[in-house]
Amino acid sequence: MAVTKAQQAATKKFEDKNYDKVLLRLRKDTLSKETVQAAAKNAGESLNAYITGAISNRIKQESITDDNTDSTE
Repeated sequence: MAVTKAQQAATKKFEDKNYDKVLLRLRKDTLSKETVQAAAKNAGESLNAYITGAISNRIKQESITDDNTDSTE
């Protein structure tokens, strides 16, 4: 069944309200998309879940060990 224009508009409205989109570029000679996809599959996660989980873990790790946070910025 084809997706109607109304459904496309509703999906876009929902995504615009609930998601931020970020373009991620990976150098093929250092960390390819295929490498990340394989790691995500091995972890039993989607590519998006794997990447956002990695970012979340990094933020948590740095917020615990980073005492250089300037609250005036």
